[in-house]
Amino acid sequence: MTFGSRACSARLGRTSRRWTSYALAAASLLGIGLTSVVQAQGDEPPAARPRSAKRLVRFFDFEEPTNPYPVPAHWFRAQDDPAGFRRPGYPKYNGGAFDKTIAVSGKASVRLPTSGGSTVLRLEAGEIPIFPDADYSVSAKVQTVGLEHARAFLTARLLDQRSNPIPGAEVRSVPVLSPGGWETVQILVPGSSPAAAWLQIDLELLQPKQFEPPPPEAIRKHIVPREDVSGAAYFDDVAVALVPRTRFWAVQPSGIFVAPERPTLGMLVRYQGGEELSARVRVLDIDGKNVAEETFKLDPSARASTWTPTLPGYGWYRAILDIDAADISVTRQEVWLCSLPDRQKLVNSASRIRDLARFGIIADDTPEKLLSQIPAIAERIGTRFITIPAFDASLGVDQQRASLAGRSATIEKLLAQGQQVTLTMGDVPPDLAAAHVLDATDALGMCEHDAKTWAPFIEPMLDVFGQQILRYQLGLTGDTHAMRRDPTLGVETFERSISRLVPGPRILLPWRADHPIPMIKRGPAANVAAPDLGGTIAPGPLVDELSMVFPLGFAPGAMHDLSLVWRDQLASGNAIGLTVVPELPEIDRYGPKARASELARRVVEFWGAMGAGGHASTPDGAAIWPRIAVDAPWRIATHTDDSDPTLLPGPALAAMSQMAERLAGRRMITMVPGPAGVRAMLLAEPVVGSGDGENAGMSGAGSIGNRPGDTLVRACVVAWADSAEPDRAWVDVYPARDSVEVVDMFGNSTQLAISTSGSGAGSRPSAQIRVPLTDSPVFIEGVDPYLAQFTSSFKLTPTFIPAVVAEHDMRIEMTNPWPIRITGQIQLKEPENAGGAPTPRGMAWTISPNVIEFAIAPGQTTSVPLQLAFGPGQLAGVKDLLMVARVLADRQYPAIRTTTSIEVGLPDLELVPDVQLGPTPSGPDVIVTAAITNRDTKSRTLRLELAAADTPGQQLQISALPPSQTAYKRFVIRDGARLLGGKRVRITLGDDESAARLSKAVMVPKPQ
Repeated sequence: MTFGSRACSARLGRTSRRWTSYALAAASLLGIGLTSVVQAQGDEPPAARPRSAKRLVRFFDFEEPTNPYPVPAHWFRAQDDPAGFRRPGYPKYNGGAFDKTIAVSGKASVRLPTSGGSTVLRLEAGEIPIFPDADYSVSAKVQTVGLEHARAFLTARLLDQRSNPIPGAEVRSVPVLSPGGWETVQILVPGSSPAAAWLQIDLELLQPKQFEPPPPEAIRKHIVPREDVSGAAYFDDVAVALVPRTRFWAVQPSGIFVAPERPTLGMLVRYQGGEELSARVRVLDIDGKNVAEETFKLDPSARASTWTPTLPGYGWYRAILDIDAADISVTRQEVWLCSLPDRQKLVNSASRIRDLARFGIIADDTPEKLLSQIPAIAERIGTRFITIPAFDASLGVDQQRASLAGRSATIEKLLAQGQQVTLTMGDVPPDLAAAHVLDATDALGMCEHDAKTWAPFIEPMLDVFGQQILRYQLGLTGDTHAMRRDPTLGVETFERSISRLVPGPRILLPWRADHPIPMIKRGPAANVAAPDLGGTIAPGPLVDELSMVFPLGFAPGAMHDLSLVWRDQLASGNAIGLTVVPELPEIDRYGPKARASELARRVVEFWGAMGAGGHASTPDGAAIWPRIAVDAPWRIATHTDDSDPTLLPGPALAAMSQMAERLAGRRMITMVPGPAGVRAMLLAEPVVGSGDGENAGMSGAGSIGNRPGDTLVRACVVAWADSAEPDRAWVDVYPARDSVEVVDMFGNSTQLAISTSGSGAGSRPSAQIRVPLTDSPVFIEGVDPYLAQFTSSFKLTPTFIPAVVAEHDMRIEMTNPWPIRITGQIQLKEPENAGGAPTPRGMAWTISPNVIEFAIAPGQTTSVPLQLAFGPGQLAGVKDLLMVARVLADRQYPAIRTTTSIEVGLPDLELVPDVQLGPTPSGPDVIVTAAITNRDTKSRTLRLELAAADTPGQQLQISALPPSQTAYKRFVIRDGARLLGGKRVRITLGDDESAARLSKAVMVPKPQ
């Protein structure tokens, strides 16, 4: 039989099969993962289920050892045929065929080569019958060799009863380039047409001309087409599977449940395979821990089931649905949930209401069909401003008004909620981008051109909402085009063009905090490209606000630096607003908790630096308040049924909601001391006096609450471990009563009560509660703001004292935050260990006087003197000291304890010791090397001493060490490894001309 007669026979066979479509033989196939399949020959028994109802409908492993033809059975080369079917770009000399050199399973695969042009191997029509309203997955293993421009693709299409392609029912995979090995590619073919009867598959090697969109007409003639003239794509293990049509959703459409609502999940499945379906639903918390699980038997006829899991608390969760049929996993879907506490029952002071309006969401890159879901999200999170696209750039000018009809209801809902809406000129319409040779995201560049070319895209929106929406951003948040050139022309042209429909438009520019804040002034009218349309222009600067992306990885203090630069701009007359948008780590790379924690930390840093606001005003008298927003805090989920995609709420949304609730109305009063690497600040709401923030001017956040007459309410400490070691990740707070409430970034709370310090008969009540910390901020509610301020004001100066055996003059500073005069005593001493004894670092210190009396007027600072001394054996380095104060204010307070640090050293000498065993890692000798650097302006003659337990002391002389020079000295303790392993040796650097002695200790390693 010739190849042509074989094809004819196949066509006759296909005609016969068409009329017996669901009664044909099918292999007993159990899963896509099979390595080989033996296809049954002959007719299927009448009682067998149709092939299209099998879980695995068809599997092609291309193992056909008896096939004498170059292509697999029921496949043909869909190439250009001058005598028949014409396909330009698919030359006949490119022929797919069997390949016996590489394979995934078995010994054969198919190879699609190219000598220029594209290559396709197509499954004959009528080979795979299907249900018309069922979904199917098609997968294959793909490997490419020698391709640079061309790519491999897997394509499937639906055919009707006459084997004609159904329009719009073709699905093509992503381009595949896999030179390093086999890659799995999979596509889902939805049952989108009632006329569907067959499924057809193409294995393709396509040149760019066949899969890339054509370039715009204006630049098409300038593009040089490129294609490969050699190389190949290999395909193996092509599988077609019947996929259950499932839906898994949160019954609250936004996915955000606010107490007393309980998160509830819905699920349904429609499966024509006939097997009983088993569903397993798991709920994972933000750490990936399984917190709830249930197994269901699902009705395959699309009857919905619901489940309300019992969750351990508020927060962000992932719910995962796995569905099995005949013990084979057939589908998995995922839903994201936010469970939030009820809104706090707080008195809405003017400052709190105003502050809530400073939290928002950036949604300027959201697809048009998903915009309708945003109002419910914004309402439940509690944010008060939103940024959305001004128009749909994928549509033509004549379609914009119809598009607006669909989104008007969304905008009306946002405005009815009290949201301040900003419209973004985001992506550039393709025709405009091509005509002006612009980047597709360069909206600012588009606005520089004649408004007649771009204004029709936004005019339908302005006609309806121009009197209500006054804010317009030129470019997507994070766009950098404005930073690459002078934005004056584009801003002026845009402002003048829309002002006839928008009274006093306010213009925003996207910016980044790693670039200087610009001073953008209006240009001369002659430079404005658009004609003056006679509208109103907003007074003040050309750019009214910056949407400032705060880059990921900036140090904690960078937010404070940004606030200082911005305040300087306000003071210099550049009265522009500021919206800070923190850049957040990717969930897939760093995990959901890292994303939520970063957002929470950045919001708190923002509030500490800018919570008091900049109280400069715009020319029309409006106060300028900095704001903070989270960008696209969701993920888009698609469904296997016909329902529209949905926005899944991300972990940053849950954190933003709690941050807004906890911070609104409060001001940063002072930083709270804690161990190194811990960040903590006292927040409170100032009332009664002048500290409400309205009259604070440009004085900054730290001044609020520190003036006599202020009453502080709603006090809390917000804290987290930024870089602290785990055993020092804590903060001490002072409760207003006998306990505090610790609230995490999602609103879960625990109570911590005052305990006793020490143990045994001598234990006593403590005024402090020690709160353990992680890298996620917690709010510690119920603290005493005056005790916190009083302790935070303690300062021991100087913080560096020379390592000289002498009495050193010191001072303790403290400030009275109470509105009344206070008296008391303060004591400085060495910290105590668990047994009540001093914790030594070298020899004991002498501190006098032992107890110091003080009396301080309201709002005043006092400085009390004392002296301290230490012996010649004191080690250099940081020394912790304990301050204990007893104060009488409105009542007698318990003892207040805080730790301070002081460094002992020599500013003009540096000693760096090192120790190791020699001549082998097991000794027997101990070798100590010391590097001595003279940082003085004159030569120094020094003496270096070594002291170790149960060994003779050693001494070396350093004569006339020049300034800025380093000397290296070496001690050898013979046979010291066994005796000194695991013990410390002391190195002391002395100067014969003074009493200075610099001592350090190093640990001797134990012999291996």
